[in-house]
Order: sequence, then C-alpha cells, then structure tokens
Amino acid sequence: MKSSIKKLFVACAAVSAITAVSAMSASALTATPDTEANSVKVALGSSETVSGETTILVFKGTAAVPADEDIIYINQADAEDAKSSNGFLAPNGTVLPMDGSLDVAEGEEQVYTVRVADQYGTNGYYETTFKVGGSGGDDPDFVYGDVDLNTKVNTADANLALRYATREAGLVLSDVQQKAADVDLNTKINTADANYILRYATREAGLVLPVTK
Repeated sequence: MKSSIKKLFVACAAVSAITAVSAMSASALTATPDTEANSVKVALGSSETVSGETTILVFKGTAAVPADEDIIYINQADAEDAKSSNGFLAPNGTVLPMDGSLDVAEGEEQVYTVRVADQYGTNGYYETTFKVGGSGGDDPDFVYGDVDLNTKVNTADANLALRYATREAGLVLSDVQQKAADVDLNTKINTADANYILRYATREAGLVLPVTK
C-alpha cells in the first residue's frame, strides 16, 4: 500500500505542479522527533487550511523532489479526514511512526523534511525540517537563532521569533524551535530574543548567540 501511494504522489501532476511553487512559511508546520520511540509529532497551525485530497510526506534530506528511496513516510486522505482527531493533521498534532527510519549511527546527523500539500497547491505547500543525531545525541541538534530549523540564521528566523513572542494566533513552535529561539537563555521567548536574532542575522559586529550576560 505504501509503495502504491508513494508512486501516486511522485507521479501525480498536481504534486509536480506544487514542487514548482514556493513553500509556505515553515512556522505553519512543526515536526518534533522522538528518537527513543522512533516517531515524529507533526502539527499544522490552526489557522492554516488544506482542501481536497491531502498528502503528508516525510523524507531524508531537503530535495525539492525527493528520491523514492529517501521517502520514509507517506499518507493521503481527504482534508477533512486528515484534520480530524484521528487524522495525520489532528488539531493538537499527530505522532507518526517512523518504523526505524530515524535510526542514525552514533556521531552522524541526518536532516529530514516534512511536507504537506493538498491536491490544488494554489498557495504552495507547507514544509519544515528536523534533525536527528549529531552533537545533540538522542535530542535533535539545533543552532541558536535558527528558529525554522533550516540550518541558517536569517531575518526570517527573527520574524518567526517575533510573531511567536507577540502571540500570533495559530502559530506553534516545537520544543526544539523554542530552544533555538530563546537566545538570551532566560527560558522565555520575547521581543528581546527576536531583536538579538535580527542583529545577528544582519551581522552585527561582536554579537554571538546565545547571548550570555
């Protein structure tokens, strides 16, 4: 069943069209891995919408069009079913089993991408990434200031931290994203964190993250 759905997703003209447009804000979709349980919790912001046949895809790497062998999880359902309490986009998030696919050799690191797209793709697709392994051991590795977990610290991260700090409705950050956003290490995410990230992203001389006083 998985193989047939996978082929359908890769071959589908609608999804091919989706890969040609830009991804929507990573902040709308979050993914928090649990390496002990070999699963990942996925959540789509409550203000985000999908319609028609909806697909969720998890794959190794960050390719625009993943290779068949890199796809580790895929599921399809009507949008209403997908966002139901038992669906893969349940309101409070859904834990997806990875069946051993998050196993990474000691000392190594692997980046994974989670992508959600509906059959229309009018506004692009939702996408986020997460890491397993590396210096963080069993916990996902992260870089302070890299709030969207794309391995770069830029103004988009500052904007994401600011939106979260000002309590934007429907915006959810995973535990790892919150750790990355708390650059002044005071266990809170506020406008000061967003300001530090912005200053760092714009290359302020002498500024290092995290900020220690």
